[in-house]
Amino acid sequence: MKQIILILGLLVPPAAFAQLAKYDDIALSNSGQPLGGSNIAVCQLTATSAQQPCTPLASIYQDSAGAAPQSNPFQADSGGHFGFWATKGSNLYVQIY
Repeated sequence: MKQIILILGLLVPPAAFAQLAKYDDIALSNSGQPLGGSNIAVCQLTATSAQQPCTPLASIYQDSAGAAPQSNPFQADSGGHFGFWATKGSNLYVQIY
């Protein structure tokens, strides 16, 4: 399977109470079909992408408070959906493999 790479910037308007931003997406093939169960790795923008998973991995969370760390890498659901919370303003690299 071809590796799909997304580069994203979690740029959110400043808010005194918010420290994390939510990211939701769907893993899709080159033909636009959902890639259910795909492996997802979230890395720092400076990541080495030649390997799977990319490194260094970013710290991501399951909740807006950052109280529950998200495993990284993780799997998309059967419809290819995935999501996580990350530090607001982070420039991250999302690797789908």
